[in-house]
Amino acid sequence: AVVEEVLPRRSTLIRRQTMKPQVLCANLDLAVLVLSTEPNFSEGMVDRVLVSAHAQSLDVVLVLNKADLVPRGSEARHRVERRLFVYEKIGYKVLFVSALEGEGLEDLRSLLGGRTSILVGNSGVGKSCLLNKLGQGQIEVTVGDISEKLKLGRHITTTTTMHRLPGEGPPAFLIDSPGARRFSIWDVKPEELKEHFIEFIPFARHCKFSDCRHLQEPGCMVKQAVEEGDVPPERYMSYQRIYQVLLEGTEGSFRSALWTESEHAEKRK
Repeated sequence: AVVEEVLPRRSTLIRRQTMKPQVLCANLDLAVLVLSTEPNFSEGMVDRVLVSAHAQSLDVVLVLNKADLVPRGSEARHRVERRLFVYEKIGYKVLFVSALEGEGLEDLRSLLGGRTSILVGNSGVGKSCLLNKLGQGQIEVTVGDISEKLKLGRHITTTTTMHRLPGEGPPAFLIDSPGARRFSIWDVKPEELKEHFIEFIPFARHCKFSDCRHLQEPGCMVKQAVEEGDVPPERYMSYQRIYQVLLEGTEGSFRSALWTESEHAEKRK
C-alpha cells in the first residue's frame, strides 16, 4: 500500500488511557455509543463520551444493543427506557437495537449513510456483532463472549478498523474501535466542562456571573433549572462529580471509576 495524501484533522475522538491520550479516530461525523444491559452500562461513562464528542463537534447516537434481553413491555425494558429517556429529553437520539433479532438495524443503518462513524463502547456490548450484521455477510470480524461470572466483556478487538458498509445510497463508513472497561476524558479542562453539558447552554447565558461554574455561585440559572426540572438532576450530579475529578487531576484513575460504578449501581437497585 502507498500513502498518497495525509488529510488535515477536523475532529479527533480521544480518550484517556491511564495518564496519556489514546486517539481512537480522526475526521469523524458520528460517534455511535453502543450500550447494553449485559454488561450493564454506566451513566458516568455515557456522560464522558458525550462530553468528549461534543468537544470535537461530533454528533452522537446512543444505541442500546442486545435489546432482545429486555423485551418490549417487560419491566426490564421500562427500567432501561427510563434511564435512557434522560438523554432523549436533552436532545440525543436513542435507538434500541438487537443484532441477534434485527430490531432497530434499519434505523441505525439509515443514520450511517453519507457519514464516517465510529462504534464506541465497553468490551462485550456487541460492537463487532453489530458491524457484522450491518455488513450483510460482507464483513466478518471476530466476536467474543462475555464472562458469565462477572458479566463483563473480554477484549477481542485490539485495533481500529474502517469498513465500508454495503447497500444503496450515500456511502457509509463504519469504524470498529477497541473496547475498554471505562472511558475517561482527556481533552477537556475543568473550566470547559460546563460547555459540553448541552442542556446547560440555554440557561447558562442568563447566569449572574459570566464565569459561573454552576456549582455554588449565586444567581446560577443552571441550578435553578435543575430545581425546576428543566435540567435532569442525574446529569447535574454527574457534572459535579466529573468536574471534581478533573479539578483534582484524578480523571481516569481507579478512584474516579469507583464513583461511576457505585453511584449508578445504586440507581439500578
